[in-house]
Amino acid sequence: MKKFPGLLVAVVIILFAASVFAPGPSAAGNLIGTVDMDALYAFHPLMQYYDNNAGLFIKPAGEGVTYAELQKAIELRALDYQQNLEARSGEIAKLKAEIKKVNDEIKKVENISAAKYMKLNDAFSAELAKVKDQKARQEMSRKHNVEFMKVQAEADAGKKSLEEKLSAAMTSCEKAQREILKSYYLSADESADFFKKINDEIKEAINYAAAAKGIKAVINTSRISSGVGRADSHGNKTGAGEIDAVAGKAAAALEKGPDYSKVLAILQAGDAGREEEGGKGPGDVLKKIYLNRGEIASLKFGGTTAISNSPILTGGEDLTLLAVVYILKKHNVPKENAEVIGEIIMGGSASKE
Repeated sequence: MKKFPGLLVAVVIILFAASVFAPGPSAAGNLIGTVDMDALYAFHPLMQYYDNNAGLFIKPAGEGVTYAELQKAIELRALDYQQNLEARSGEIAKLKAEIKKVNDEIKKVENISAAKYMKLNDAFSAELAKVKDQKARQEMSRKHNVEFMKVQAEADAGKKSLEEKLSAAMTSCEKAQREILKSYYLSADESADFFKKINDEIKEAINYAAAAKGIKAVINTSRISSGVGRADSHGNKTGAGEIDAVAGKAAAALEKGPDYSKVLAILQAGDAGREEEGGKGPGDVLKKIYLNRGEIASLKFGGTTAISNSPILTGGEDLTLLAVVYILKKHNVPKENAEVIGEIIMGGSASKE
């Protein structure tokens, strides 16, 4: 059996933070500890159930499940999924037809408006070319704008009811798709609770390791190497494309099905050198998990975000104010000026918390 060098050892070190193997204060007396939070999230057993296609967590198989037991659960879920799909396929097809019909009607309204705009502009250009008086030209422009706004208002009125109809149909279609996906996935609310549980466990693990090693502050090396903060992802979409984005996730999940590869790879980690059909084994999946570990920092469910976005994870003291005061004093800045600057610094620090 091939060996899978480095990564599994690194995972063990990351997850258990050395304190499991050598509890007690750091021999070197370090006050600062470091953690690769992206890796900590990436190899948390429950994070392997997150499916990016669906934007949801796959239903977990339970603690201590074996590879064979999970395979059996997958087969049973596939049967349940097929039954739900057959039961709702007619409803979804009808809703998709309605969505296409309404979209076509919206395009028709837009085409009619575009033709009216063109006709107005052509007539305006022809009339304007005949008039030389500046005041008369200004009056013609004013009348043209009034007519233009009338066409715009007619188009908006015609599209409003159609867009409301489209939104309702897309929402119903997405809801029907999500009902089918319940065979495989937790709901959005359940996924949010599940993600919070992962966050809480990671916080608990970091606090335990820091206390065991006598560490006063823990720095997140993930943000030092890749920059502080990431763009938000799930649960943070706004604007006109929100419905399209949500419905697109559900449709993609229905088409591709759940991705169990990460869960299965973790369960097979002890045999990480073995190759499956197609030349890839669990070792390849584990490497991919590690290489893509930074993606987790962007996850957001409801009000819960990954704590891997924070550069300082626990402890620490902000020395900015004290250092600034020292510099100001060295440069003989008057006390009242220094106090104003200090208030600004303290106010900025408070607003970040």
